Amino acid sequence: MGLPEGFSERLTKATIGEKLTIYYISRIDQIYFKTFAAADRGGYHITDLQTLMPSHEEISNAAAWCTEQDVSEGFRMLLKEMLTQNGWKDAGRQL
Repeated sequence: MGLPEGFSERLTKATIGEKLTIYYISRIDQIYFKTFAAADRGGYHITDLQTLMPSHEEISNAAAWCTEQDVSEGFRMLLKEMLTQNGWKDAGRQL
């Protein structure tokens, strides 16, 4: 379990004033987190994920990472179903 590999290197830093620093996550990390959330909770996470328009490689890598976060067969089935229902059938078959 953990963050996607390279997460901290992809953060974008923004400084606002003298005392506030914000770090934004990258698009690829958003894809990873939204893939997990869409499988786990559905709802607006699926819309957010679709808006990011992940490539086949991005969604496949995100799905593989998700199976490392929750190793249960039940989650794997939910993930495959979510991928298939949203047009990423090939990524689901790779799991």
